[in-house]
Amino acid sequence: MYETAGTRAEAELRTDFAVESAWIADLMEQPLEPVSTENGAIALSFAPFEILTVKIRLSATQS
Repeated sequence: MYETAGTRAEAELRTDFAVESAWIADLMEQPLEPVSTENGAIALSFAPFEILTVKIRLSATQS
């Protein structure tokens, strides 16, 4: 995901899948830092023109 307007931005990524955890990752998909996954929404914060790679671990059981 990326920010194109040149400003800071907040976003929520939502999915119909049950998310166990999510991480900001580098381009080799190595986890860098965890991100909040409350109520099935992944909270993201972007700096101007920032590109973020999000690595998502799905729950083994669907709720």
